[in-house]
Amino acid sequence: MSDFRSRRIAKWDNVKALLIFLVVMGHVFDYYTKEEPAARSVFVFIYMFHMPLFLFVSGLFNKNTVKKRHWGHIVSYLLLYILIKFIVLVTELVLFQDQAFSFMSTHWVPWYAYVMFVYLCLMVLLEKLQIPSGYVMFFSILVACMAGYDKRIGVFLSISKTLVFFPFFYAGYCLNPEKLAKKTENPVLKVLSGVMLILFGLLCARQGEFLYQFRSILTSRYPYKALGDWSIYGGLIRLIYYAAAFGTGLFVISIVPYRPLGSFSKLGQNTLQVYSLHSVPLFFLMGYLRLGDILASIMPVLYMFVFPLIALFIVLLTCWDFWGSLIRLFIYPAEYWKTKQKPAAMPTMQRENREEINNITNPKRK
Repeated sequence: MSDFRSRRIAKWDNVKALLIFLVVMGHVFDYYTKEEPAARSVFVFIYMFHMPLFLFVSGLFNKNTVKKRHWGHIVSYLLLYILIKFIVLVTELVLFQDQAFSFMSTHWVPWYAYVMFVYLCLMVLLEKLQIPSGYVMFFSILVACMAGYDKRIGVFLSISKTLVFFPFFYAGYCLNPEKLAKKTENPVLKVLSGVMLILFGLLCARQGEFLYQFRSILTSRYPYKALGDWSIYGGLIRLIYYAAAFGTGLFVISIVPYRPLGSFSKLGQNTLQVYSLHSVPLFFLMGYLRLGDILASIMPVLYMFVFPLIALFIVLLTCWDFWGSLIRLFIYPAEYWKTKQKPAAMPTMQRENREEINNITNPKRK
């Protein structure tokens, strides 16, 4: 553990960089899932693993926050939730004059910060109770599979997402990031992972229409009644989803390089600001300007090939260190002013006792 604290593990920076790009790209493509089969195929591929893996990584780097009862760090997630809700509200008011707002219900970006706050509070309780991890994992999956049959579970307090994504967070919490990173460097596993991801991509391309009808399972936003005729099999479908998401997540971790990748790895240290702010340029470009429609009128066949570039532009626009400093100033003001010269003393992968913001800040090394 001392070695882990003394240096970064670039593999996890690379994983987070990939995931935050996929978060943004998934949101870009989602604007056209109602009308474009190709967009639906891309959506299924991304949503199968990107947020489950994001929460898995969050669990990997929040152990000391729980074990040392860093309540300031835990509450910072709640402050982050409030900040993102405010950013989304103001953006929608300015661009669309949309005044619909509910602090207690959320289905957009803010949900992640809220469930992280809930998970860390829950983990403090579980650490006190000393319940074996096997029992926690088994019953968390069981509850998530059964909860979907309750028609009242949905976006209020993000109850559905909170229940469904907890097993991914808890699995990460129970593992050692350094050991896992080394185990996934096995050459045979890397080759197998690459092949399996290619096969999954081909499956999404060929069967995207069929798989997309299970969108509510992938987003974990609504109860099983959203599945229509498949609702009676919701619990079994969710169990299959867990197996597929864990497997796909492992494959992604394995193929990501262990070594530092320059600016790409640096992006993995700045995912906090990208996740918090990407809604603003996304709403402006895809919702207000309807950039997708403009591209479709210019290149009707190939316009969606530009969507990854739009996502990349949004990521580059929101990953600046300046935005991260402003966000940390709001969600953890006491720590920020106490360490003016090194605001990155917030969560890092080298120092587990500073991992309160999902290890997605931008730490500065002395």
